[in-house]
Amino acid sequence: MICDRFIDSTRVYQGALGQVDPRLIRSLERVTVGPARPDLTFILDVPATVGLARAKHRRGKGKVDRFEAEGVKFHEALRKAYSDLATKEPKRIIMVDGRAPRDVVADRIWNVVKQRLHPEKALLAERVAP
Repeated sequence: MICDRFIDSTRVYQGALGQVDPRLIRSLERVTVGPARPDLTFILDVPATVGLARAKHRRGKGKVDRFEAEGVKFHEALRKAYSDLATKEPKRIIMVDGRAPRDVVADRIWNVVKQRLHPEKALLAERVAP
C-alpha cells in the first residue's frame, strides 16, 4: 500500500510542534493503527522557503491555507522535526533532496524501493499465482 500521510505527520504536527505528549500520541497510535507500520517512508526535503514558493505557485490566485499562512520559522521547525524522525529511524525513513529535478527525485526513490522492497519478486509472484 502507498500512503501520502501516516503516523509521522501526527508525530510532527501534533507532537513536535503541537507539544502533545509523545506517550499520548503512542497510545492513540496503538488504538488507531495497531501494529501497522510503514516498511519504508520517504521525506522529500526542501528548505521552507522553497516549499512555500512551490505552494504559492500551485495555488496561483487561490486562497492561502492555514499551513501556508504559517511563517518560515514554523516550516523550518517542521523540517527539523521530520529530519529528527529520519535520524531516529534510518532503516525506515529516507530523506530525499526535493530540490533536485523531478526525474532525479523519482530515480532516487525508485532505486531505494528496488533495494529495500524487491518489487521484481512481487511481480514474479503475481505471474505465478493461480
